[in-house]
Amino acid sequence: MQVMFVFLDDDPKNLYQLRQWIQPLQRLSKTHDVSVVYASEFASSDLAKSGLENHRIDVGRQLTDFLNAHQPKLLLYPNQNTLNFFANRYSRGIHAWVSHGESDKAYMSQNTLKRYDLYFAAGPIASQRVLANVQGFSPERIKLIGRPQLADKHSVPQDFQARASSNLTVLYAPTWEGATTATQYGSIATHGLAIVQKLINLGYQVIYRPHALSGIRDAGVAAADAEIRRLIERVNTQQGANHYVDSSEFGWQLEALDFLITDVSAVAYDWLATGKPLLITKPQHQDAVIADAPIFEAHPLLDLADIAELEGAMHSATLNAGAEDANAPSLRASYFGTENADELFRTAVDHALELQGQLRLDRGAAAKPLPRFARRAAWQRSLLRYPSFALRKTLQALGLWATVREQPPTSLGKPLRNLYVHFSDAFEVRSLVGVARELFAIAKADGEVHVATNQATTLAALKAHFSWHGRAAGNAKPKLHIYASTTSADGEVLLSRLKPERVLYLKDHPNNLMLLRLNGTEHYLYRPESDRGFEPTHSLTMYDSVVTNSVAAQEAVQNILAISRPALQKFGSTDA
Repeated sequence: MQVMFVFLDDDPKNLYQLRQWIQPLQRLSKTHDVSVVYASEFASSDLAKSGLENHRIDVGRQLTDFLNAHQPKLLLYPNQNTLNFFANRYSRGIHAWVSHGESDKAYMSQNTLKRYDLYFAAGPIASQRVLANVQGFSPERIKLIGRPQLADKHSVPQDFQARASSNLTVLYAPTWEGATTATQYGSIATHGLAIVQKLINLGYQVIYRPHALSGIRDAGVAAADAEIRRLIERVNTQQGANHYVDSSEFGWQLEALDFLITDVSAVAYDWLATGKPLLITKPQHQDAVIADAPIFEAHPLLDLADIAELEGAMHSATLNAGAEDANAPSLRASYFGTENADELFRTAVDHALELQGQLRLDRGAAAKPLPRFARRAAWQRSLLRYPSFALRKTLQALGLWATVREQPPTSLGKPLRNLYVHFSDAFEVRSLVGVARELFAIAKADGEVHVATNQATTLAALKAHFSWHGRAAGNAKPKLHIYASTTSADGEVLLSRLKPERVLYLKDHPNNLMLLRLNGTEHYLYRPESDRGFEPTHSLTMYDSVVTNSVAAQEAVQNILAISRPALQKFGSTDA
């Protein structure tokens, strides 16, 4: 198999990430062997109609068996889903991130890009963004592909009624609230109702298209979204208007509509390529990361106070759109290039296939079938969730469990050299035995140790281990500082407060991505062989460095493509 498109998302609201790649993959399939692997039934209908070869698999055993049987040479990923970890372990292929849209969101330059050998980026700005923010990311790993989706064909929804008059049709397409504070760009709860009401008052036709995930994390966003929908329905009923709540596939709007108001999101960048006017809202969350990007220089952000003068802001944006065409090089070329995107995409694919031929597939771990990830069955994980929850509640009642968002750690008076991390499933006793010994030995030598975990079971076990083995030490008893971190937002708080020079992961686990996505520190896989279930695979690319005395792990690192290979250190060396 030449090209395998990997879509392991289990949320139907993310189906748009797959849909926008179907037409480019159809065009690629004319010259290459292309297949789509997906995990959930909700994608079956779209793929059946696409004509693309496709395979629905279970992310556990079936995915491993499929990879071993078909041996894809290139794996393409449209998102940063945690489940990508299970495909990313495969060592016989090249892994490339293609994203699901270009933007200046912090998401587009996360440290987790390192888990892919290559990044198929839209244009020069995307390349500059990653090299400026992702520490140690080689320019050789970036291949420019433009935006192939801009050549796609789309049908206008049958229930959409275009405005009969010559007045503007305005698309308001806000993004969702984001998974972390750094990516909270959504305007629904802040700007949303005021924007829609103002547009209606001005006599424009409003097409309201919120991101499919809007409101899933924030009840305030869900409530504001419902209020906007009620407003549109009420105006349509009372005034015979034809404002439109749009839940269709994105793409037809680019040609059919006149003006866009959106947030910091990929929608703005696709619209940018049309040359039509747009306004981008200014995020109101204080921690939202707004990059110093060319698009924001050309399109000043719409603040809450600007909505009162929205018509004037729209007029300025219209003049700006007309003037921008005269600039050379244009902003659109900076984001998407000027070459044929389908040709660039094919060239990038061919480059990756050539690199795959450089892999050392005749030695070490790469010569063996991909081992299954040492993980309990889904029914076992589900069953153990209940005693884990009960233990967490007990520890909360005793004041021993509170996530770092609920109880932020006190900033340290001196820089923290090492933050150790043990992320796992509940009751993973097998990996805890060696880890507890390691941590106690470190704390005994240094006087203290700082540890983050996502499991109450791990917290309880480590505290018990330190209490038992330190009972004879008296005042010299080594100190254990342990932090409950269960989400990416917790990870943000943890790193911003403790500012560790290095984060050392004691287990190669998909949950490590909660912290691995964060820039600004060095990420090490530390002594993974202390976990008896450890199997070295291509997933080691996630780390800046692997500290190990395991011959198998050292061979696995050496078998990774040179441009994406982490550093390798032996335990006990000067730097380790």
